[in-house]
Amino acid sequence: MAMIDPGFYKELLDQMSDGVYFVDRERRILYWNEGAFRLSGYKAEEMVGRLCQDDILCHVDASGRRLCHEGCPLSASVEDGGSREARFFCATRWDGGFRCPSGCSRSATARAR
Repeated sequence: MAMIDPGFYKELLDQMSDGVYFVDRERRILYWNEGAFRLSGYKAEEMVGRLCQDDILCHVDASGRRLCHEGCPLSASVEDGGSREARFFCATRWDGGFRCPSGCSRSATARAR
């Protein structure tokens, strides 16, 4: 079977309008696609290597609870390997350094290796 160039997957993910990022078991950001940049205003160079729980995006639920510190669906998925669907809000950065809230939903799935 022919191998597909890994660059193909990156190019495919970067063409998506959805924001996609990958994290390791410590929730360190390993990959940040162009959709994530368009939604957040943060470039991959600013995000890769950072910890998701550093509260960069300030994920909160509808009641204002900060998900990065309690009730994080991504953290729960990393712990038990299950899937989670979450509706959350995050602050985005735009030109001039202004931040504004935007609603998002994400699916978090982790697989143990």
